[in-house]
Amino acid sequence: MDQQKFAETAIAAFEAQGIGVVAGVPDGLFTGLIEALCAHSTIHYVACAREEECLGVAAGALMAGQKAAVIIQNAGLLNSLGAYATLLDRYRLPVPILVAHRGGLFDRKAYDIEKYRATEALDGDYYRCFRTTHSDLSEKTVSAFIDWCRVASQPALLLIEKGEADGQ
Repeated sequence: MDQQKFAETAIAAFEAQGIGVVAGVPDGLFTGLIEALCAHSTIHYVACAREEECLGVAAGALMAGQKAAVIIQNAGLLNSLGAYATLLDRYRLPVPILVAHRGGLFDRKAYDIEKYRATEALDGDYYRCFRTTHSDLSEKTVSAFIDWCRVASQPALLLIEKGEADGQ
């Protein structure tokens, strides 16, 4: 899926679910989405320097009555697990976190493989992980993911990796 279609798909789901704030740290998988969010009239994009900040921005938005989401890469997710546990999970904040899951089968860069393996280890009893590929992302999937977080009243991770159709 090209960057524009990916952005349109994610934004349509954000709009359908009433997301008003998206905090993120740049990643190539999310380039088109970030550009579209920066130009969006009703969804406010907050560019952060570190992933922990994204979690704090989303938590603050929720506490102020706004629905929020986060977009980050798996390396930053691994760096922010303390904030995830002590802020989002502790207070059961329904923050949907879309994660560029780097290092998979169709995203083979030597520096990404360990991040992929470490992120895979998170999927279990504590962290709720859902999966899709960049090319298979649908509005229905993102919307269902956001709604799952709301209904469960807890944060979760949507791991998005390059698929066969996305190339190398």
